[in-house]
Amino acid sequence: MFSRKFPTTPGQIYDEVRTGVIDDVWNKPSIFREIADWTVGRHGWDYTKSTPRSSPTVEIKLLHYRGLGMEYVRWRHARNWERVPDDMRRQHMGTNTSPEYVGHHSVAWFEEVMARDLPLVL
Repeated sequence: MFSRKFPTTPGQIYDEVRTGVIDDVWNKPSIFREIADWTVGRHGWDYTKSTPRSSPTVEIKLLHYRGLGMEYVRWRHARNWERVPDDMRRQHMGTNTSPEYVGHHSVAWFEEVMARDLPLVL
């Protein structure tokens, strides 16, 4: 979910921020049976153990409110980069928030996405 400025609503964030894009990195099943066959970190389904079923229509959306104005994006990236331990940095883990990172979900990526005419998703 994206907004040109940080939300100011005293109510629910989705009342104010209603635009966004589908992102293959964040797009994943959000409701599943009690015993689910996920890969490590719950970032994907383990297709070797079972075959998941899904609805042909999107009935429930898993919304990520990360693009809430560029000031917030820059602050969030800086905060997250500070939290990455040195040993993780040496292994090139958590680098998507580093100041030098260029690519998907980088500060520049957020700037590019927010410059678009974003679709209404709510």
